[in-house]
Amino acid sequence: MEKIVNNKFLYYLLQFTWGLLMNIVGSLVFTFLIIFAHKKPKKFHNCWYISVGKRWGGLELGTFFLIDSGESASTKYHESGHAIQNIIWGPLFPFIIGIPSAIRYWYRKLTPNKKHPPYDSIWFEGQATKWGYELNGIKYGGK
Repeated sequence: MEKIVNNKFLYYLLQFTWGLLMNIVGSLVFTFLIIFAHKKPKKFHNCWYISVGKRWGGLELGTFFLIDSGESASTKYHESGHAIQNIIWGPLFPFIIGIPSAIRYWYRKLTPNKKHPPYDSIWFEGQATKWGYELNGIKYGGK
């Protein structure tokens, strides 16, 4: 995995072939936000991101992601980890990780009084966080 994410050519080749589906969505969303909302993309490792809104977290769209205006490092690590998952799962990513992650996020958001397990307790969220930290050279001590 490390060889892929540290080799920019291979990383982008996989993102824009096997992981093309999410990158098409990401490209369209970014183009819209740049043109109509006058947002400026920023770079984080191999990913590009745009800050929008307040206190909501992030959304991975291939090698692109959206993040709240707080721009926390931990959220950037997590979303860049999802970008690695997009390389692995390719066209299956939205169905195995993306949609379940969004449903889980909204369920937790809409049921604030319910006791929820830790965010990274489900495999795809924990894996995204772990890989995002490791991609950035930080040992991750969570699940």
